[in-house]
Amino acid sequence: MVRAASGREGSTGPSSIAFVLALSILLAIAAQAMTVTLKAPGNFTANTTASRNITFVYNVTWSLAGENASNCSLYIATAAQNWVIAKNVSIDDISDSNITNGSVGFSNLSYRFSSDNNYTYGIACLNFNSSSTATTPTFSNNFTLVIDAAGPDVNTTFNVTPNSTFPTVVTVLNFTANITDVIGLAHANITTNISGSIAKLNYTPSGTSIRISAAITLTNSTAPKGTVINFTAYATDTSSREKQNSTLVTVQNSAPTIPSITNASYMNVTSNRTIVWNSTDADGDAILYTVWFNGDYFSTLDSNFTTNMANDGTYLLNISAADSTGNSTNSSAWNITLDTTPPAVSLAAANANYTNGTSKRPVTVTVTDAATAANATTFATNCNTSGSFASGTAFNPFNASGTTCTGLNSTRTMNITVTDHAGNSNSSSFLLGIDDIAPTIGVIAPTSGQQFTANATFNLTANESFVRVSSFGYYLDGAAVQSNITLDRNGLAFVSPITANANLSLNLTPGTHTAIFTANDTVGNARNSSQVTFTVIGPMDLFSLNTSLVEYNTNISNFTIRNSTGDIVTGLTLSNDRTLEFFMALNATRKGVNLTINFNSSAANFAFLNFSVLQNHSASMSYLERNQTATILDYLYLNGTIHQFLPDNSSYYAKVVIPLNTTAYGIGGRVKLLYYPDETDLTTPIASANVTECSAGFSAAHTTSGACWNNTNNRTIEIFLPHFSLLALVNDSQAPKIAINTPAGTQGISEFVPNITVSPDTASCVYQLNITRSASASVPSNISNAVNAGNALCTWSSDRFRNGVYNITFNATDSAGNINQTNLVFTMSDGTAPNIPAPSAGSITDTTAVITVTNVNETANLSVYASNGSSFSMQEQNDFNASQSLTLSSLSASTAYLYNITVCDYNGNCARNGTFSFSTSSSSSSGSSSSSSGGGGGGGAAAAPGTTAVTSSAARQWDAIPTGTTTTFSIAKDTIAVTSIVFMTSEDLKSASLTVKVLNESPASGAAGDAAYQYLEITSSNMPKSAVGSFQITFSVPASWLSAQNAGKDTVTLYRHINSEWTPLQTSLAGTGVSDYQYQATTPGFSYFAIGAKKQEGAAANATQAQEQPPTGQPGAQAQEQPPEEQPAAETGGKSWIWTALGILLLMALAGGSGFFVYRNWKTEQERLDHIRQYVNIAVDKQYPYEQIVATLEQKGVSRSEIHQAIKDEAQAPRPPAEQKG
Repeated sequence: MVRAASGREGSTGPSSIAFVLALSILLAIAAQAMTVTLKAPGNFTANTTASRNITFVYNVTWSLAGENASNCSLYIATAAQNWVIAKNVSIDDISDSNITNGSVGFSNLSYRFSSDNNYTYGIACLNFNSSSTATTPTFSNNFTLVIDAAGPDVNTTFNVTPNSTFPTVVTVLNFTANITDVIGLAHANITTNISGSIAKLNYTPSGTSIRISAAITLTNSTAPKGTVINFTAYATDTSSREKQNSTLVTVQNSAPTIPSITNASYMNVTSNRTIVWNSTDADGDAILYTVWFNGDYFSTLDSNFTTNMANDGTYLLNISAADSTGNSTNSSAWNITLDTTPPAVSLAAANANYTNGTSKRPVTVTVTDAATAANATTFATNCNTSGSFASGTAFNPFNASGTTCTGLNSTRTMNITVTDHAGNSNSSSFLLGIDDIAPTIGVIAPTSGQQFTANATFNLTANESFVRVSSFGYYLDGAAVQSNITLDRNGLAFVSPITANANLSLNLTPGTHTAIFTANDTVGNARNSSQVTFTVIGPMDLFSLNTSLVEYNTNISNFTIRNSTGDIVTGLTLSNDRTLEFFMALNATRKGVNLTINFNSSAANFAFLNFSVLQNHSASMSYLERNQTATILDYLYLNGTIHQFLPDNSSYYAKVVIPLNTTAYGIGGRVKLLYYPDETDLTTPIASANVTECSAGFSAAHTTSGACWNNTNNRTIEIFLPHFSLLALVNDSQAPKIAINTPAGTQGISEFVPNITVSPDTASCVYQLNITRSASASVPSNISNAVNAGNALCTWSSDRFRNGVYNITFNATDSAGNINQTNLVFTMSDGTAPNIPAPSAGSITDTTAVITVTNVNETANLSVYASNGSSFSMQEQNDFNASQSLTLSSLSASTAYLYNITVCDYNGNCARNGTFSFSTSSSSSSGSSSSSSGGGGGGGAAAAPGTTAVTSSAARQWDAIPTGTTTTFSIAKDTIAVTSIVFMTSEDLKSASLTVKVLNESPASGAAGDAAYQYLEITSSNMPKSAVGSFQITFSVPASWLSAQNAGKDTVTLYRHINSEWTPLQTSLAGTGVSDYQYQATTPGFSYFAIGAKKQEGAAANATQAQEQPPTGQPGAQAQEQPPEEQPAAETGGKSWIWTALGILLLMALAGGSGFFVYRNWKTEQERLDHIRQYVNIAVDKQYPYEQIVATLEQKGVSRSEIHQAIKDEAQAPRPPAEQKG
C-alpha cells in the first residue's frame, strides 16, 4: 500500500515535507473492519522539549463482532529516510471480544527521537478475530511532527583567519554567519562592538536558514592596533528561542609596507645618483631602514641615499623597513648599473655597401653594449622612412610606410641611432644601392592570334636599367609553375650591358594555346607580360582522339567528331574558327543520355582533350543532396577538366538529350531539371536552378547565356547549356530537413534563442508555442512570426519561460511548398541563479551615479541596495537583459556610498554580490544657471557651458537581433517621459544598445517651442543606418503641465537637435491616460531631443519670463545643491541698504557667542532644523557667499550634511514669481 503525507494546513512550523513513500513490505489489503485515528500530537505540531520524548495518543475502532485491537507500531520517515518502525507496543485482548462497533483510545506508545528534524509519522495496529488469528495491519493517516530541541544553529566564519599577525589596520574583515533552525527563523542580526562602539545589522529571515554577513574596514582612527573587536551573530526562531555565537578579534600591529623605489629610472645610469624609496606604516610607527649596497650596509631614518659607484658594472641594492616593535619587510633586490660607454653598431657583411639589393630585401644590423644593452634602436633613411628595429634581426628600411623612393633605382642612405639603458648613444650611416624596378619585357613572337603551322616560336627581349637581366620564363596554357628558359650569361645575346634577347622553339599540340612570359634581374625583380593567345595548325589523328577520350571515359560507348553540317569528319587539319561537334553516347546514366559539345576549333586546347564526363557521380550527388531536399533521377557532371580543353565559356555550348516524356513527367512541376553553372557551388535554391522551356524560335549559339529545354514529340527532351558543369533531373517532393538546436529536451536557463538547422533550399520557417498560461513565457501563446532562412539556420528572437513543461512546433517550407513539421516537448528547469559580475559606478556627479552590470550569463533584472549604513532609495531595472544600468539620484555631495546588487532571472533565481563603493563629487559653488531645465515652462534657452547634467537614464543592450525583427525598448520610469522606442532591422545586429538620458537643462541654444517639458539625449551603439532606417518614439506629457503652461494637447511636438537647430519631428497624439497624454514621433536617427509645446494665444508673450524661471515638475530633475554666487559689492534699488544692514546684523549675531539658535535650548530637533533652514533662506536671498554660509554654521556645530540638506530644501522651495532667481 502507498502512504502519502497529507497537505499542510496552519503555520505552526516551516514548510511541510510533502512526499509519497511506499511501504513495499506491507503491500496487503488492510482489514476493512478496523480504523486507526491519530489524536496527539496533532498534525504539523512543533515540539521543543529538551528530551524529545513524545507520547502518542490514538484511537482504534472496529465494526465487526468477534474482533479487537492487538499489537500496534509507530512508523516514522524523513525526507532523507524511508519509512521505518520506530517502536512496537503490545495491547492486551479486550475482555469482551464479541463487542460490535467497539472503540478504544490508547496513550501507551512513547518514543524518544534521537535528533531534530521534520518527521512524518503514522500508527498501524493488528486486529484479532474470534479464532485469535492475526490479520494484516490497519494504518492511520500520516501526520507531520517537527522536533526542535536544540533551537537555532549559528556557525560563523571570517574571510581571513585571525591570528598573531592578522588582522591589521586597513584589513577588510568580513564576518559571516550561517544560521539554520528546524522550526523556522524569526530574526537575526550581527552586532559589532569596537571598543564600546556598537553597530547592529538586522535581518528578517524567511524559512529555516539564512546567510548573513557584515564587513568593516579597519582604520587607524576607528580600530588602531590593540583594539579588541567582538563580532556576535544572534538568531531567534519562531518559538522565541535565541542563540548566539561570538568571536573576539584583536587588531595586530602591522609591519611597514615593502620599500619601493620611486625613481626606478635610475637603475641604469651614467653617473652616481640619489635613490629614493617609499614605505608606509599603517599604525603610524616610525620606520628604520637598513640599506645593503654592493656588500656594505647602513641604517637610516631617511628614505634616500646617494650611490658611490666608481667603475662601470652592476651593483646590488636591497632595503628593509622595520617599525619600533621589530616588524619588518624586505624589498626585492635591485640592480643598479653604471654604464659610461656607448653601444657599437655593425652592418652584416652581406649588406655592407652592396649594389645588388631591392627595397624588399632586408638588412641586418647588430648592436652590442658591454654593460646595459641597447634600449632604443632606430633607423632613418633619405627616402622619408624611419622606425625601430631589433638587433640581429633582418628588417626592410626602404619598404616602410611613407617611402618617397617607390619604384626607383638609386643609391640610398640609412642612418642608424642606438641608445643603451643608461642613455649613451651612437649614430652610424650606411650607403646602399637599391634596385626596385623590374626589367621591361617585350614579346616579339608569338603575337596575339598568331598561327603556327609547325613549331611555335618564342622570341623575347628584356631591358634592365640598374643591374642585369638574369633569366626568362613562361607560363604555358595556364600552368601555375613557371617553365624557365635555361640561359646563362654566355648564352644571352646582350645588346648592351643591360639588354638581353632570347629565342625558343616548342613543339605544341594543334589547337589554341596561351602563354605569359617573364623576365628576371639579378636582384630578384621580375616582370610578366600580358597573356598571349596563339594557335598551332596541324593534322590530328582522329582515331587517336577517339580512342583517347573513350579510354579515359569508360562510360562513353560512342564518340564521333562532326562538322558544322553534322557530317562525320574522317581527316582533320585545324583551321581558324572552324566549328566542330563532339557527340558522345553515354552508357552509365539511368535513362540513356547523349551529350553534344559544339565548339570553335581554334578555341580548343587539344593537349587537354581528355576531359571527364561523369554520370551519377556519387560524391557530387551527395553534395547536391546535402544542399537540396530532392530525389535525383539522373545526373550528368563535367568537372573542371572541361575548362582546360575549352577555357573560354563563350566558345562553345552543350546539348544534352534525355529520353523523357515531358507531359507524363510534368517537367517544371515536381520533376525539375537543375543546372548549376559552377560545379563547386550547389547551394543555389531549386527555384533559381530550375531550367525552363526555351522560348519560341530559340537557336543555340556559343554566346548563349542561359539554359533551357525543348520537347521533341514527347519522346525526348533537349537541354541546351551555355557551358558545362552540372545537370540533374530531380523529383522535388521531399520536405526540408529540420535539426533542432535550441531548445534542448531540458533547458537550464530561463531565456534562450529558438533556432533550428534546415536544408539550404528552405524558403521560410515558423514556430508555434503551445501554452495555455500567458504568464508562463515572455512570448504570446500559439503564435510566431515567420523568419527567412539564412546559412541553413532559422533563428528567432530570444524567449523566456517559467519552469514547467512546454510543447513547441517547428515548420520548414521549401520553394516547392513541401512542409516539414517537427514537435518538441521540453522542460524548463532553471534552479540556478545567474552569475553576477562586479558592477561599475560611472557618470558620477554630486547627486547622481549610474550603476552598470554587464556580461551576466543570462538576461536578468537588477536591484541596487544601500548597505553598511549608506542611505538611498532601492532602485530596480526590470526589463530582463544581460547588461543592466540604472541611475541613483538624490545623493549627497562629497559622500562615500556602499551598496550591494542583486540580479534575478525570469524564474526568480537571485544572486547577490558583495559590497561595493563609490563617492559623489563635491558640490560646485558657482551660481545657478539662468537657462531652463526643460521642466515646467522652460522655452529651450541655451545652457550655460558645462552645466548640463544627467538626472535619470535607462539603457538596454541586445546580444543579437535577427534581420526583420521588430524590437521594442520599453521604459517604465516616472522620471523619463519616453515610454518606448520601436524599430525594425534590415540586417543582423550584435551587441546593439540604446541609451536614454534625461538632462537637467537645454543642451543647446535656441528654443524648442514656447515651453519645454523635458530635454533628452538618446544614443545608439552597433546600429548602423543601413540596418535601422527609423525609430518610433512614444512619450507621455502630464495634463497638469500642459494646463500650467496654457498649452493645448495638440501642440506637443518632439524636437530633434540637428544642424545646430531644434527641428520639429512629425508628432501625433496616440492616446489619453488618466492624468497624461501619449504621443508618437518617428526619427531617422539620434542626438539631443526636446519635448516642447506651443502656448495658447496671449500666453506666448510671457515666454521670455518663463525661460528664466527654474524648472518645476520635470521628471527626474534634481535641484541644484550649490548656493548662489557671491552678490555684487553694491545693489541698486530703494531698500537694498536695509536688507544689507539686516544681513550684516544677522551674520554678526550668528558669529557671536550667543548665536540666535545654536546655544538655545530647542524643544524639539525639528525646531532646531527649522531655524537652520530659516538662516539659509535669509542668507541665500541676500546672496551671501556659499563658503561664508557653511563656515558660520559649522562653527555653531551644524554638520555639513545638514547644511547641504538645508540649501537643497531652500532651492526646491516654491517662490512667488517676483522672488524667483535665474
